[in-house]
Amino acid sequence: MTNLKFPEIVYKYRSWQNKCHKNLLLYNELFFASPKDFNDPFDCRIPPNYIDLSEEEKEQYFNDFIKDRVDKNQPGNDQLISNFRKRLDDKKEFQKEVEKTTFGWQDKYYGIISLSCKWNSILMWSIYSDSHKGFCVGFWEEKLRKYGLAGRIKEVSYDNKFPDLKPFVARTAEDMIKPIFIQLFTKSNEWQFENEYRLVYNYFDNEPLPFERLIYIPDDIFAEVTLGINIPESDRKEIIKICTFKKIPVYQAIKKPFRFEIDRTLID
Repeated sequence: MTNLKFPEIVYKYRSWQNKCHKNLLLYNELFFASPKDFNDPFDCRIPPNYIDLSEEEKEQYFNDFIKDRVDKNQPGNDQLISNFRKRLDDKKEFQKEVEKTTFGWQDKYYGIISLSCKWNSILMWSIYSDSHKGFCVGFWEEKLRKYGLAGRIKEVSYDNKFPDLKPFVARTAEDMIKPIFIQLFTKSNEWQFENEYRLVYNYFDNEPLPFERLIYIPDDIFAEVTLGINIPESDRKEIIKICTFKKIPVYQAIKKPFRFEIDRTLID
């Protein structure tokens, strides 16, 4: 996947009071979260829509599925075909079945790191960095993308309209990838303030244990760290000490006079 619009630096807002967040700077840990842990109930919850299929569309889907996935000459498959027809005819129940299977699979096997192209979002500091008492880590985007994860970072799209995914039988890798991209990289316009970029990893059929969702990045992937406007002095000193040892530039966020904006100054 090629994208010429990648920002030079991408950011992660963190709280120093959260041990896992603190480990990002202490031990260079990045965590690939499961979609089930997201705070948006619509995130990665965009299913193909079987309920609104017309009878003609449902028949086409049924025929394509049987033709592509079922050997009619195999003994016993007549019953399988009949059962599939009955399940598909009850579109509401079939929709529930598909969503349970699809989302369950995604929760098990996908890992996502959410990043932003902005370090100065008032809302992001408020929501994800302990009400401006935390910190924001900047990563060199190109180095992060190439660190064993090439091609898996992509900008999130925002839309007012819920995507309409028509059910179809995928026959090629491209057929499979297109709806997955929509599911993983589409969010409501209400989240547009995040300016999100996502780093996605697919664990395939090996459901990872929590520690297996961790990756450890080298120091040179860190581009900078910005300290929140309201960061406690003790946390400030701790972070500066760590960053000085790792040779990571540190900035102090400040309020711009007479504006609803955040500025920052480099700490020498």
